[in-house]
Amino acid sequence: MLRDFGLPQANLAVALGAFNIGVELGQIVIVLIAGTVLAVIRRRSGLAANRIAMAGSLAVAAAGFYWFVDRVF
Repeated sequence: MLRDFGLPQANLAVALGAFNIGVELGQIVIVLIAGTVLAVIRRRSGLAANRIAMAGSLAVAAAGFYWFVDRVF
C-alpha cells in the first residue's frame, strides 16, 4: 500500500523513519507549548486551572466515547 503513495522504494525505511521522527518532534513541541501555557494559567489562577482541567478531561472522555462507539458499532 505504501508504494501507492510515491515513497522512494530504495530508502523506504529511511523515509518512514524520518516521517515518524517528524511526527514525534511535532507532538513534543505541542506538549511543551500546551504545558507552558497551562503552567502559567495554574500560577495565576487556581480556579481557571481547575476549569481547564475539567474541560480537557471531558473532551478526552468524549473523544474516547466517540471512538469506542465508532469502532464497536
